[in-house]
Amino acid sequence: MRRVIPILSALCVAAALVATTACSSNNPSSPSPVNGISVTGSIISGSGSAGASTNGVVSGPATSGSIPAGLTITVEGTNIVAQVSANGQFTINGVPAGTINLRLNGPGIAALVQLLDLQMGEAVTITITLNGNAAELDSDRRRGPSGEQLEGRVESLPPSTAAGTFMVAGRLVTTDAQTTFVMNGGAATFADLAIGQRVHVKGQPGATSLLAANVNIQNTNTDIGTSLNGIVSNFSGTSTAFAFNVGDRLIKGDSATVFFGNSAFADLANGARVEIKGALRDGYLYATRIHVN
Repeated sequence: MRRVIPILSALCVAAALVATTACSSNNPSSPSPVNGISVTGSIISGSGSAGASTNGVVSGPATSGSIPAGLTITVEGTNIVAQVSANGQFTINGVPAGTINLRLNGPGIAALVQLLDLQMGEAVTITITLNGNAAELDSDRRRGPSGEQLEGRVESLPPSTAAGTFMVAGRLVTTDAQTTFVMNGGAATFADLAIGQRVHVKGQPGATSLLAANVNIQNTNTDIGTSLNGIVSNFSGTSTAFAFNVGDRLIKGDSATVFFGNSAFADLANGARVEIKGALRDGYLYATRIHVN
């Protein structure tokens, strides 16, 4: 039952006008209170909506589908809530600094994504993959007074890119003699990079790229599958070798690509909405499975 104590509340408000520290939390680990950070991003539906949810735990098989209607994102511990659009876009305003949990809530969905060490003054752009019962932070890009940070998977390496450069989550990263590389807690080099690795990059943004001061190779597992959905553009080819774009991502497939959910290669066309499961290759995503909505 909710308790209302108007006299105490009034005293607290009055005290706050005199001393901004009154009635505030003294917990140093709590996120900084409001005003400040906007988090924008998009959600990729890897396998659509999940099964039933009981006490916040999702169970049951996932089914292929687009972004579920009514999906919201809440910053845990606050009343900050953002609505996710039908194409998976969202903006969360007033996000506090510190480490936060984002809770995704929707029909049969209750998943968490954590953002570490948010700083006031940063512009934050993220991509989340929603795959049945789980949500995964696919990429995290931040710009602030101290520079730029980027986290995601390596998508391209030389010779597809120029020597000393590579692509992470659609962003070109440039390295030089001062760039340091770390892998498994030890020193590494540019040669240790591989397509599909998850990396965290810190550096300074340039006109067309991020100049890396530090590259931390976080995960050497390159076999993790990738999910993507969106609208087809620049479609070309035949069922034995075809290509198209979803946004700025290049997708390729061939006779081994499986079409599922009562869809077929003949359904592929510019303007069609697709859901793709695939594997990262140098400069593109190879589609192992495609569903055309």
